[in-house]
Amino acid sequence: MRIFFFKLFLLCLITTRAVASTLPEPVTAALKHAHISLSSVSIVVQETGAPRPLVSLNADRAINPASTMKLLTTIAALETLGPAYRWKTEAYLDGKLENGVLQGDLVFKGYGDPKLTVEQFWMWLHELRQRGLREIRGDIVLDHSYFEAVKQNPAEFDHDPNRAYNVGTNALLLNFNALHLHLIPNGHATTALLEPDLDGYKVVNRITTSTRLHCGGKDAYEAHLDGHNIVLEGSIPAGCGETDDYFSLLPQNEYFFAVFSALWKELGGTVRGQLREGTAPAGQVPFARYVSPPLAEMIRDINKFSNNTMARQLFLTLGMAEQVTDDQSSGGMLSADSKDSRDEYSGPQAFSEESLQARQEGGDTADSELAIASPTALSSGDPGAGIEPPAAPAGGTPVGVPLLPPVNGRTRQANPFPTEGRTEFAPLPDTRPSDGLGTGIDPPAANITRSIAVTQQWLATQHLHFPELVVENGAGLSRKARISARHIAELLQRATSSPFSAELEASLPILGMDGTVKKRFKDNEIAGYAHLKTGSLEGVKSIAGYVKAHSGKQWVVVFIVNHPNAALAQPAQDALIEWLQKGY
Repeated sequence: MRIFFFKLFLLCLITTRAVASTLPEPVTAALKHAHISLSSVSIVVQETGAPRPLVSLNADRAINPASTMKLLTTIAALETLGPAYRWKTEAYLDGKLENGVLQGDLVFKGYGDPKLTVEQFWMWLHELRQRGLREIRGDIVLDHSYFEAVKQNPAEFDHDPNRAYNVGTNALLLNFNALHLHLIPNGHATTALLEPDLDGYKVVNRITTSTRLHCGGKDAYEAHLDGHNIVLEGSIPAGCGETDDYFSLLPQNEYFFAVFSALWKELGGTVRGQLREGTAPAGQVPFARYVSPPLAEMIRDINKFSNNTMARQLFLTLGMAEQVTDDQSSGGMLSADSKDSRDEYSGPQAFSEESLQARQEGGDTADSELAIASPTALSSGDPGAGIEPPAAPAGGTPVGVPLLPPVNGRTRQANPFPTEGRTEFAPLPDTRPSDGLGTGIDPPAANITRSIAVTQQWLATQHLHFPELVVENGAGLSRKARISARHIAELLQRATSSPFSAELEASLPILGMDGTVKKRFKDNEIAGYAHLKTGSLEGVKSIAGYVKAHSGKQWVVVFIVNHPNAALAQPAQDALIEWLQKGY
């Protein structure tokens, strides 16, 4: 018996070495130079449609994928919601409108639109003015009920609540709840331009220029609220030109009201009331409706610029897929061929382009690496902060798996990804409206538990069994998220046979050309020959996507590093991409 186990040990050792030896020398050299051990690296390289990988290293280990987790969210969304899915936002009049005066409240109801920008909001408010609304004598009421009310702490992830990527989910999210600061050096002082305009708030700029600061260094200024003053303090480098920043300071309701009030006044409207939360009038047709761009366009921002807020909004929307399937008019979706008085979406999107999108991933930008770990992450042993993360919790039940509804009289928390057979899911309750839009019983509010359940069901229907999977928010901005490199590769393989494979691939950053890989292999002969989703957290560096080789073959590539020196892993990842593209 001892001889048998000894031989088995030798076989495993030889196999491990054989797999490791398939890594090209430039990759192993780059990892060695970065002081990253092979045990902290997971790699899969496999031709699309091929039964076996060309390279497989630690492929079954449960690891933190950072923002490559967005691949699961966007692929599942394309197949469950469809590429033509669009979000709606509604405005209701709770009172009589006569001669332009509303004797009552203006109610806004959101359905989770991930990208309702200031430009789009302005055009929609302009439509409200054209419809005859001028003066609002009641309140501005915000209805967030489509998403379940949960307490969100924007400082929870990295103790930096003002970062744009830490903005929480909201059914009535406006403009990512973000502020755009543009600083212009003016001698020793600076001129500060802040967008969008916020009614009732004043900018107090105390930022100066300094010759002691280096161009491209860390920010040496901060923004904070002092009552209704937005106070800017600190310094920027002298002689380095103008600079931009994005952050979130105001609570979301106050931000919405301040932006609305500023735009409404600009459009010649007035409002006498205050801000409050509430619900839309039951049984009433909306006064006006705004319709978002389709999902196929939304996922371009999510994947190309790794927008965490949008990914989290989309993941919550996934939890409402049952209602969308049952009755599209009951949820936040309008079908591709539905018509109403506002069936086109507005075009301007200047505020939310690459500069803001790049700041949505905690460090996963086209231009730089920004460490966002908790100050105590490394010392505390946080698995997402640089040390090798553990596998899924004991017993095989992933963190975040919901307690399933009773099935055959039993309430249980089951492993939703069995290796054999199928998982039995209780059907979600039928809460379809009884009589069209805005009437009947509203569906249950979207929440993480429902979204995880819908994702599990979709994976099960695709015969994808990921027992180690841990999903916290669908964005990958998480210390708890886990998946293996092999299963990310399986997901990408599955996507190539999807009717929406073109939409997915078009959403991924193009090597050397756009998104978070814009500066990798820029002006190089292999630029444009890969579509790669990236991820970056303190202690995590990942890429996953497709490489078109010189031979014309398409390859799935997954390369994830969980190590304190993960930020130094890019040369190794680039070496693998170049080796594969030129050699195969």
